[in-house]
Amino acid sequence: MSDAKPKVPAVLSVRTKGDLAEALEIVLLTGLDKTDATKWAMQWAAHCLKHAWAQGVVPEGKIPDMQANYRRPERRV
Repeated sequence: MSDAKPKVPAVLSVRTKGDLAEALEIVLLTGLDKTDATKWAMQWAAHCLKHAWAQGVVPEGKIPDMQANYRRPERRV
């Protein structure tokens, strides 16, 4: 990957159709507004990529195949 950093726009505008609209609807179920939902999703994606690159799962700049594991909270009896 080149050392040149991509230019990040001050304001991001994307069309929410198809898969992206469905993904946004799911994140909105958390109660976040559209702006915060988009910020949260972008930050989470960046975190996952940064972690995968740091762990050497894939070379920097590549998107790894990902899977998630979930744990239920422990129930106290």
